[in-house]
Amino acid sequence: RKIPGFYDTFGLSTNETAPAFQALLIESSAPANVVWPGEQPTFRIQLINKTDHPLSAKAKIDLIAYGSKGRPGDIWVPEMHKIKDAGSLSVQVDLKPKGFTNITVTLKVPETFGAYGAIADLGQAGRQFITTMVRTFKPSPKAVQYPQFCTDVTDIRVLTRLGLAPNRMGFGYKPTTDADFEQWYKKQGESIMAYKAAGLAITIEIGGGAFFGATQPLGRPRCWLDDNGVMKDTKFDLAWLPSYDEDFRKLVKRLVSDFGWPKGPVNGIKLWNEPWNGISISGWGADDLRYREIFKVLCEATDEARKEAGVEVLIGGCDSSSNTFDKLFGDGKDDFLKWLDFCSIHYQGMFPPSTVKSWVDRKGPNGRVRIWDTESWVANTDDRVAAVIAANLSTGHDRAVGVYQGNICSGYNYWETAQYFDDAGKMQRTNMVQCWSVAASMGAASHFIGERKFRELLFKNGLPWIMVFDGAPGADGKPVAEDGTVVVVGDIGEEFGADCVLFRTARGVKERQHEAELRKQLAALPADAPETDRRKIADAIAKDEPLSGATLMLKADKRFSLY
Repeated sequence: RKIPGFYDTFGLSTNETAPAFQALLIESSAPANVVWPGEQPTFRIQLINKTDHPLSAKAKIDLIAYGSKGRPGDIWVPEMHKIKDAGSLSVQVDLKPKGFTNITVTLKVPETFGAYGAIADLGQAGRQFITTMVRTFKPSPKAVQYPQFCTDVTDIRVLTRLGLAPNRMGFGYKPTTDADFEQWYKKQGESIMAYKAAGLAITIEIGGGAFFGATQPLGRPRCWLDDNGVMKDTKFDLAWLPSYDEDFRKLVKRLVSDFGWPKGPVNGIKLWNEPWNGISISGWGADDLRYREIFKVLCEATDEARKEAGVEVLIGGCDSSSNTFDKLFGDGKDDFLKWLDFCSIHYQGMFPPSTVKSWVDRKGPNGRVRIWDTESWVANTDDRVAAVIAANLSTGHDRAVGVYQGNICSGYNYWETAQYFDDAGKMQRTNMVQCWSVAASMGAASHFIGERKFRELLFKNGLPWIMVFDGAPGADGKPVAEDGTVVVVGDIGEEFGADCVLFRTARGVKERQHEAELRKQLAALPADAPETDRRKIADAIAKDEPLSGATLMLKADKRFSLY
């Protein structure tokens, strides 16, 4: 609801402090509200009267096609917009004071791919948002050991309906000597093997464990100190005591042996999320030497499990190329190169370390060092998904993530579950999940790019950026000649920043014309004009604008389809 344009898109009131009723989706025939071609979803909706008087109305449920687009210079905040009205269904609603009723409806969702919002309209009682859904391609499931297109979505319903692969699963180190360890381990194992049952591979990321207890120096997290030696209220260090390293070895070996590919779905293992030097959002505050000590234990334990259990699990680190160089090779030695199967990177976009000579030339059973993006949430709108995924793969990423999971799907209150009344009038919780418009773009990117390998840039000098992908692998493992994808992007600077692309100083004609108009406005300001007015215009002049105004004509041909 905080997305700019949400209320206008669905025709909702923005100043409704005490709504007359609430609308909740409590059941859906389409898992995760992802609808495939030919399907029509049936919803069970609960309407709750929030007033002290009866509500009766010949109500309707409106279906609205909508989408989202990016804001220039902003990777996080999308702009939601209405595409068109997509249908309406009449229902009679009679609610007692503070009462509720459940209605079951089958909505006629257009076959056009995209996103649709369902709105309950009770006339004078107002309008309330019910849910959002997407129609997209039906995927062809196939287990892939090292998928190149992943997402931080962990809900298996969403993953299987959209044809996506999960990125990572994280948990903190737990000593094997804890009284409840076996119970904990069983629970983690069940979660891991659920991905195996769905034919999905996943990477395990282990970080700091319990905040308080014997594993922690001082028995607690350690923060930075101020000038008086008092701990600051800031991020902290959760690295455990060295005396627990051998127990950590036992945990890693058992985990990899039990759940490594192909016995389980685990295709990779890594240590800590963003273990930056100095301070980290994920509780790393120790030095590089301590990281190497723990990482070496993880590598040795994984190596033993690979040999003894016959599993295929890659080892990776350390969420950026510079941090990987510092953490593992800062001593000038290549001792960890034999273990570094993949370099995990975050937000490196056009600058992955895919050409590091010693990494490219690495020999061994797992070959060169692969480049895995495990977090780069920059394509958070419908119009940026294909551009970011295709561009990342074209720069040498072996895995691309690109999209924040909260922009793909969510529950009613983000991480929380919705509460509703059961038939006896008691409050219950439902784990309903709904997909937003970005999910339709994810389904399309999975369908058209998926596991197709990048071949080339059609125009080597860019402008426009046209990325060519080979056909999907056939039965013989080779690309099918008549099955390829071409991704056309006008200006990838919109996704990665204008200064991060080739010919960054080549600007659009419309931008130059706009700058000229702004310079005239700046020159026309009186000498005593407020400094804020001058700064506003100067900032607008300095801002890079997306290239626009050009056209690319593609001649129709029955051999290919345009989307």
